[in-house]
Amino acid sequence: MPMLVILPSPKSREGFGEVASLFRAVAKAEEIHARNHSDVIRKVGATQAVNLEPIKAKSTHENLKTAIAVEKYERDISYPEFVELATHKKATAAIRTFRFALKVEAVHAALYQDALDNLQKRTGTNHTYYVCPDCGNTLEEVNIVKCLVCGHSKRGFIAVS
Repeated sequence: MPMLVILPSPKSREGFGEVASLFRAVAKAEEIHARNHSDVIRKVGATQAVNLEPIKAKSTHENLKTAIAVEKYERDISYPEFVELATHKKATAAIRTFRFALKVEAVHAALYQDALDNLQKRTGTNHTYYVCPDCGNTLEEVNIVKCLVCGHSKRGFIAVS
């Protein structure tokens, strides 16, 4: 399945600015995943292929449903398969980045599901999310000492609105 990132306009046309902030935060996290995977690919001397497909944004409700499905697919199918293959090949660095991404995709699915379940309450202009610069973990608040996925200090988390 190709990577799917839906980016709404900075100001949601439907008035769901808080959801637009969530999409931007997850896009930042996915950028971190891509960087981590790319670093591993380069370290082993392989080349990477990118398959980006154009996406037409739909309604916020439809975009959230699609995003939930994609995150669940990555959480339940893609990353478990990647971890299994990397484990079989004893590719320690790949195992690490795949496990981080797997855990974070579960967080993204939950954030998107909460946004969908509470869509009518997400009409603010924006909301600040915090993204771990090492693994992409995405939080609504930084009420932690260190990242629960990778252990990075809460200092350095990237604020995304």
